[in-house]
Amino acid sequence: MSFFKSAKDYDQSLRGRSLLPKEISLANLKKAQENNKGKNHWLYGKKHTEETKAKLRAARAKQVNVVTKHSEEAKQKIRDARAKQVFSDETRAKMSKSAKNRPPISDETRAKLSITNNRVYTYYTPYGTFNSAGEAHKVTGLLPQTIRKKCDDPNNPDWSRNLTNLKNRAIV
Repeated sequence: MSFFKSAKDYDQSLRGRSLLPKEISLANLKKAQENNKGKNHWLYGKKHTEETKAKLRAARAKQVNVVTKHSEEAKQKIRDARAKQVFSDETRAKMSKSAKNRPPISDETRAKLSITNNRVYTYYTPYGTFNSAGEAHKVTGLLPQTIRKKCDDPNNPDWSRNLTNLKNRAIV
């Protein structure tokens, strides 16, 4: 209020309006929502200019994707929490039903998955040589994704993996 010379000036600047939000009844809220739909919406039928689109893109590029910026400690906490997670029978039934209602995989996607899934790696670790990350997991106790990360990390020279030809691989 120091900006105004007196309380009278302050009151006149508001012209009877309150700076604090008023409580809105549910009926009035619904009415306001209906009045701002479709053709009544302030942006209905308008398009952003190319200049505005460029500004929006630039602003979006500056935003940090919080999901991918977790620290290793935070990631480990998330992993531990998910490992302990137990779903109720009702939730499992819902997940099953949802999975069964997914659209079928296209032939093109199926071909891509086949190429990806038929890649076979040989894992070289300080604990020995393994035909799969799962096999290495049984011996080392490390999760398969941890083993893959260690093998792909250039800071771990003792860990590596090489793509192996499926035909030359002995199936155990």
